[in-house]
Amino acid sequence: QEINRQWVVLQQPQGAPVLGKDIELRRNPKPAPEDGEFLVRVTSMSLDPYIRGTMNRIAYGRTQTYPRVMTCGGVGQIVESKHADFPVGAMVQGQFGWQDFAVSKGAGIRLLPAKIPGGCRPSCFFGVLGMPGATAYYGLLEICEPKSGETVLVSSCTGAVGSIVGQIAKIKGCKTIGMTSSGKLALAKEFGYDSVIDYSGKSVRELIRDIRAAAPQGVNCYFDNAGGPCTEAALMCLARFARVAVCGQ
Repeated sequence: QEINRQWVVLQQPQGAPVLGKDIELRRNPKPAPEDGEFLVRVTSMSLDPYIRGTMNRIAYGRTQTYPRVMTCGGVGQIVESKHADFPVGAMVQGQFGWQDFAVSKGAGIRLLPAKIPGGCRPSCFFGVLGMPGATAYYGLLEICEPKSGETVLVSSCTGAVGSIVGQIAKIKGCKTIGMTSSGKLALAKEFGYDSVIDYSGKSVRELIRDIRAAAPQGVNCYFDNAGGPCTEAALMCLARFARVAVCGQ
């Protein structure tokens, strides 16, 4: 019989989770779907900052119970089904948790196309084809409404959202400036940013200096993924009629 490996949260961690005290790896029999359910073999799992918050007893407005499988988004293939709308073999996306197999009734589950565009892997539905991509697309194009020739500044520019924002801005003909830590400067260049500012250990005054050097005419669009000193400095460097998208604080 196949085994279902599960990372289980035992209690709310105090600080960094402790293996064996707060979380543990369990091995249970593979579950079987009942009528109206289907079984997914999880092939890809997300590892996102919000997951740490879901380990708390009260997380995102909900009271959590223990023990329970670690929360996360996942992509997988249906291997058994007793649900008419979810056939065996279909690829699906949902909150399957950190485990090999997950049983679902279909609520909140997204059927993925049989042929993924652009030759992307199924895991791309965690990124450019998923929530981060939609966040970048909407935040930049609907909130900031960049115009060709304008300057777009992005904090945390190498993150899941920021890396996509910069690429969309380039497609729109904008000058792009990214802000990231010293260890990720080369990565920001790989994402196509015209210039990159290292914010590590810098004061607001120093960040203002760097932004003004990169954007002497001011910043037309600021996509905020970080808050803090980066945003304080960016707000001092905005051009007239600039637009700001507040994504992460």
